[in-house]
Amino acid sequence: MNTEQMALDFLQGDYKRNMFIEPNIRIDFLKKQIVDIINNYKPGTIVKAGIGNKDLMKFICEQTDAYIVIVEPSLDAIIKFKNEFFNNDFMKNIAFINGNFHNFPADYYAADLLISLDYLQIIESSGAIDEFRRAIEFEGLLLFGMPVLHEDDLDGVYDEYLRISFPLHKDLYLAVDLKTIFDLNEFDFIKGEQEIFEINFSEREEFFEEKFSFDDSYLAEKEKYTEEHKNDLQNFYTFSNNTLSEPYYLGLFKRRKLDSKMEGKII
Repeated sequence: MNTEQMALDFLQGDYKRNMFIEPNIRIDFLKKQIVDIINNYKPGTIVKAGIGNKDLMKFICEQTDAYIVIVEPSLDAIIKFKNEFFNNDFMKNIAFINGNFHNFPADYYAADLLISLDYLQIIESSGAIDEFRRAIEFEGLLLFGMPVLHEDDLDGVYDEYLRISFPLHKDLYLAVDLKTIFDLNEFDFIKGEQEIFEINFSEREEFFEEKFSFDDSYLAEKEKYTEEHKNDLQNFYTFSNNTLSEPYYLGLFKRRKLDSKMEGKII
């Protein structure tokens, strides 16, 4: 099974469990920030990268009369969401597109607000961010959220721990580095919020085990790495008995307007 198919299979399972993408422990935090953005900026068209947590998606739809486009890699997740909520009034304002984030099936400048939460933990970020930028109106907004490294974890100890624990893991960053990445991709920083969430890694790893059937060598490597970096994991993330404190960053960015010399040119 190739990596893309592995990711799709993982997302189909996570849609039912909400263990990884938009887990329930973060929903209240996300709701508060999203409502604030919708009320203050009043986007006419919202594009959501992935359905994610169905309850959060339902909540977003109920907060606005905006036209909402949901780009979801899993056709199975789209069908389940539509079947569950087909008789809700908000469904008349939603369009679903089954597609991936590296070939983002949304028109140029389609979005006043694009919301991307957690998916770029398992999808290469550079190509996806390029596509997000293309889909956002000039001076449109990008709300981006994902776990980040503790500010003192300069060696990326937690990043490597996740890479060993989870075959689909990509990269984690310091929050300050995320701002730099978006600045280089023509997004201006507006505001950001960081919270700490307690993660039960036993439950999460049981879910990983269901999906990937780890062998003994994996378990040995994880145990060895955990022992070698026990102090850093405890100091930065209060790692103990398979629970840890995970920093989560949610940032609001604005797509930079083209220089007047570039306006009207195809780039």
